Amino acid sequence: MKRKLVKKRTSSGIIIYFDESKEREFLLLKHREGHWAFPKGHTRKQESRLETAFRELREETGIINPVLLSDEVLLEESYYIEKYNENKTVFYFIGKADSKEITTDKKEIKDYKWCNLNEALNRITYNQTKKLLIKTNKLINEKKST
Repeated sequence: MKRKLVKKRTSSGIIIYFDESKEREFLLLKHREGHWAFPKGHTRKQESRLETAFRELREETGIINPVLLSDEVLLEESYYIEKYNENKTVFYFIGKADSKEITTDKKEIKDYKWCNLNEALNRITYNQTKKLLIKTNKLINEKKST
């Protein structure tokens, strides 16, 4: 019996935070599949990771031009999606929004919520994504202290 080859796909996203209130808040999206995570999407041909991340952020949330912590990929996660027989790697940037105003893409995004760190950790669906958020918060704190 011949085994199907596992496809490899990449996505890029931006973990968005808002720091103008008493507590830092992170933007979480409820994706159409039902999980809570960050804005992200598949890379198109001829598109850089950063271009993909900005495009997906704009399409899914309406946010344009967040202030990035770095224009380099700061975090990544990899996982297997059985439904599609694919190994997926998501590359993340970290960006600060200047407003909490959101316009979601209703086809892809079921809901959104701005959450402080503890609320976000309780809402995020997957443990690997929770670990990304903890690393993100640490990177933001390190950047603010320099």
